[in-house]
Amino acid sequence: MKKLFALLVLLVALLLTGCQTKSSDSGEHNQSGKDKPSTETGEKITGNMTVGSDFSEGYAFVKEGEKIYCIDKSGSIVFEVDKDLPNSKIEALRFSNGVALIDGGICDTSGKITYPEDVGVTKFYRVAFRGGYIVAEKVTSDYSSTKKELGVMNMNFEWVLSPSEEIYAAVAGDLWLTEALNTQSFYSNGFIYFQGSEKCLDINTGEVLDWHPVNSSQSDWIFHGIGTTELGGTYCDSEDNVMLDLRQHENLLTATSFINGKAAVFFYNQSAGTYFFTIIDKSGAFAFDPVEIKNIKSVYSVSCLQFDGEYVVVAEHYMGSDIRIQSYNMSGELLGELKTSSLPYASYTWELADSVFVLRGGNVYYFNPDFTPLFE
Repeated sequence: MKKLFALLVLLVALLLTGCQTKSSDSGEHNQSGKDKPSTETGEKITGNMTVGSDFSEGYAFVKEGEKIYCIDKSGSIVFEVDKDLPNSKIEALRFSNGVALIDGGICDTSGKITYPEDVGVTKFYRVAFRGGYIVAEKVTSDYSSTKKELGVMNMNFEWVLSPSEEIYAAVAGDLWLTEALNTQSFYSNGFIYFQGSEKCLDINTGEVLDWHPVNSSQSDWIFHGIGTTELGGTYCDSEDNVMLDLRQHENLLTATSFINGKAAVFFYNQSAGTYFFTIIDKSGAFAFDPVEIKNIKSVYSVSCLQFDGEYVVVAEHYMGSDIRIQSYNMSGELLGELKTSSLPYASYTWELADSVFVLRGGNVYYFNPDFTPLFE
């Protein structure tokens, strides 16, 4: 009997231990100690999305009903964002170097969120995520004064540049710069640029330097549009040095910036009323003879043209409630065409990013480059 009783006690203890282990595993605590949302990953969204971001690094954020999800390109839920975010902030969410800034915290692609207070700072900025850095603000106070510092962390939340009052004073001394640090400033070639303050920060030395013109963190050569500046019709580097001059081409209409060493260039034959495009490399050489863009007669501004490094999308200007949109591959082959009159809404905005075309109207629609629905 004693042996039987001992075996029963051991069995109960094992069962309790197993229950505790299961509970601990399923809690999925993130770096801040807060539980991740309980939504099962791998479930498919229904496709009835009212709000959605562009895809970035294979992920997008969408709102379905009252819930906000991070999804992949199969339409599978990666994690639920357990926050009440306005539509404009959902649309603005992007992953950069594997993290996104959500409600002030840094979220990775598993849904784990680290908040500023978890690592002893006051605020994170998304300025330099693309370069692998986090700009962080640290504010401390005592009975007599308040100290404001700005420093730089790596993605493991380790200081690369320790917080400094000098850095804060040089680049973020005015409160109105808060939004600029989030959206307009960026990392490029060893420097963090704070556009609102006209200063930049050398990551290697910690020195704050006078800011000089840098066109983009996404591309190293930027196209200066026709007639917009004295450099119109040229590609320039970050210091406005002319790197490629296209003004020798007659009928040049516009061009995109370089992405991965390639750019899309568009021509307009005014006498024939026809439009053409090709892909160029950094020597200006055509990848193929310019091909005519069929069935589109009113392309006249760069806002109608987009290139993401893999695909080109060209859209006819608004004509009533109908927009004709076409997509091409890097060989100049027509992949597909979309007319917004086939969709149940009067007005749309659109974007091409991460090889996914997104159309926003009453709902949000995602398409493959050939305009077949991304989610079946």
